[in-house]
Amino acid sequence: SAPSATGTAAPPVSATPPGGEETAAPGATTTAATPTPTTAAPPAGPAVKDVAVSAFRQTGPTTATATLGVTTDGTGPVSITVSWFTGNTAGQPGTPDGASQTFERSGATQYTLTVDHTFQTLGCYWTVQATTTPAAADGGASQELLTRRCDLR
Repeated sequence: SAPSATGTAAPPVSATPPGGEETAAPGATTTAATPTPTTAAPPAGPAVKDVAVSAFRQTGPTTATATLGVTTDGTGPVSITVSWFTGNTAGQPGTPDGASQTFERSGATQYTLTVDHTFQTLGCYWTVQATTTPAAADGGASQELLTRRCDLR
């Protein structure tokens, strides 16, 4: 059984005015306050913590392969876009070579992709670039190689 109140407890506070009826302005309607169900916001996409090009090598006169790694803080969806560039100046991506490729991944916090590309334009330098949506804190990653046809060792 519930404990009974004794002593000099204050009377309960009520939203109903004395007389027992709620009052409203003439013509106004009153509705009982019902709790509003809270709907959880859709889960936000994961934050991308790291994007890396762990390997990039020439596999033939016009072909290359790149291995990319992406680390996120959650298992939500992430898009990984791989772009290819060719040029004749070291340290600059050059001009885009072919269409970018986008890969959708979810369900894990680490992803490894190996992507092959056939270059349409022959330059001395090839570059692979990986970016993500949501964007990585570091903006993405890229790696450049000096092609065999221009490597004068």
